[in-house]
Amino acid sequence: MTYELEYFNLRTKEEIISWPKSIKMDYARLVELLIEFGPDLRMPNSRALGEGLFELSPPSPPQKDLKRAYKRMNEVNNG
Repeated sequence: MTYELEYFNLRTKEEIISWPKSIKMDYARLVELLIEFGPDLRMPNSRALGEGLFELSPPSPPQKDLKRAYKRMNEVNNG
């Protein structure tokens, strides 16, 4: 089974586009794994952060990124 990746909003895609090429290459590989394994993707490529939020690729994101991720998750859940 393969999965589909959908971005919540254009802002997220624009941010990814602005990343350095080396980071985007790592991200692209993780996206490939995510599409292949979906919610079964686990360490070292994915880990649960709680409340239904997962991160791709350790180590844990800086606190400001984690706060931003929770904020975006709430936007998705609450409109």
